Amino acid sequence: MKKTIIVMLLIFLTTLSAKEIKFTIFQLNDIYEITPINNGKDGGFARISTLLNELKKREPNTISILAGDLFSPSAMGTVKIDGTPLAGEQIVDLLNKINWDYFTFGNHEFDIKESEFRDRIEEAKFKIFSANVFENGCKNIFPNTTKDILFEIDGLKVGLVGVMMSNINSKYACFKDPVEEAKKSIKELHKKGAEIIIAVTHQSIEDDAYFTSKVNGVDLVIGGHEHENMLLYRGANMTPIAKADANAKSAYIHKFNWDTDTKILKLNSNLKLINEQIKEDPKILKLIEKWKDKTFKAFEKTGINPREVVCKTTTVLDGLEATVRNKSNELTNLIAKGMLNSYKDVDLAFYNAGSIRIDDILPVGEITGYDILRILPFGGKILKINLSGATLIKTIDKSNNSRGTGGFLQFTKINKKFIDPKKIYKAVVLDYLINRSNTYTFLHKEVKIVSDEGIDIREAFSKELKQKFPNRD
Repeated sequence: MKKTIIVMLLIFLTTLSAKEIKFTIFQLNDIYEITPINNGKDGGFARISTLLNELKKREPNTISILAGDLFSPSAMGTVKIDGTPLAGEQIVDLLNKINWDYFTFGNHEFDIKESEFRDRIEEAKFKIFSANVFENGCKNIFPNTTKDILFEIDGLKVGLVGVMMSNINSKYACFKDPVEEAKKSIKELHKKGAEIIIAVTHQSIEDDAYFTSKVNGVDLVIGGHEHENMLLYRGANMTPIAKADANAKSAYIHKFNWDTDTKILKLNSNLKLINEQIKEDPKILKLIEKWKDKTFKAFEKTGINPREVVCKTTTVLDGLEATVRNKSNELTNLIAKGMLNSYKDVDLAFYNAGSIRIDDILPVGEITGYDILRILPFGGKILKINLSGATLIKTIDKSNNSRGTGGFLQFTKINKKFIDPKKIYKAVVLDYLINRSNTYTFLHKEVKIVSDEGIDIREAFSKELKQKFPNRD
């Protein structure tokens, strides 16, 4: 009888000691613009601030995490202030002001120069972590960063491990295998007592799926790189992989509920749209206007007027990455035609879809100089080249195999069936494809540059818009 009472008492005491620990993660990924997009309807840091502050008031244990692509590319980031490009300084500043918590690298962090990259990570007041990104030489991680994160909520230890794609060429960074480096970090986090592991990744969804099949012990993958929201379950344990929409059109809100007795985690992930229904934080809005005014004045000094109304369109221009990286449309054709018209006596024009970064739909109406910069933030000189039909066929085939990525090419009208492999064709291309592309390295050797005195692609596009949509006011 006494033994029964003792057992019952122990069960009762154990029940009393068990409790639920709750915390929330606010997820964003792939942010390039500080102002709202889609004609002011979606995104914007002033709305991010409002949403995050409201969430923290309701749920104090809220952690904010951004899964890569922050420093570049953006229209504002290309402008030079006192001779130096902003290169993401404006976005780091705003994240600091809204008290952001954590960030892991994406591929576009390495678009900028090494000095700019180091400045950004030094300026960041939020913590930057990555398990597979190292300084050149692959021995040391960058100063002001860490391999992983361990934080504690009510005695519960949570580990964050960050990884990104490793197939990146950089003069100042080295990228190790994300799977192997994540395994090492997770092992160390477990040694430190982590009971929940969250992987923060910046890679394709295919690589994320592979990651979950090879890396054990991950409770959630917070992902970036794709620009459309998704929530998929992959791997032997059906690990959730969540990605929000780029440019803060949406955020994922992950609610964790941990039972200290059973060690069972309940996770509820919900997509939250960031649109006009969310009020803009006036303090952050004021700061955005300061950055906007500063950069617009700098653009004007270079001869580019962001406030200029270039034209008034009569049709929608779709610049969504899901569109321009898979097929041609009105926008891509206008850019290609503008390139074609920038030289005389040429057969065709082509450029990489990754040049278009706006990931937005421009409605019918005014197109400003700043819209041009948003569409083509990298710019780039237009070159005139000669290439054989055989090389042109190879280029088209490579483009078709690159569909869905920035390496997909946009051409003026051309039919592969009627290309003569032995004929020499006159073409205009973006200098990136000849000088820096990792996808089309064969072009570096197989084409002849006839002229490198062409105008910038943004100027050519602007001229084409004015011709297509002349102002009739």
